[in-house]
Amino acid sequence: MPKREISPANKAQLHSSENKKTKRKRRKKQSEIDWLTLFRFSFMLFLAGVIVFHYNLVIENQLGSFYVKFWNRNKGVLSPILVVSGYTFAVFLTGYYLGKRR
Repeated sequence: MPKREISPANKAQLHSSENKKTKRKRRKKQSEIDWLTLFRFSFMLFLAGVIVFHYNLVIENQLGSFYVKFWNRNKGVLSPILVVSGYTFAVFLTGYYLGKRR
């Protein structure tokens, strides 16, 4: 019995369905990164490091002298930052309390 001929239209449909199946097989599921969880983990790691660092300074009785040296070395940068942030905090806090009264 001779093989049955497939019409060109059916051949195109058959070919496209085979391609879809192979593409699905090749595609691997990519793991998505949850950025919020990653940020929270890195923040907790940083916070733990800061706590351990300060604990070490307290144990060695160097906490006060460390911050005095740090302030003297970085006074030119820290002073304007503290002034601007303090002014901003005072303005917004005043606006909050005045707005809350109304």
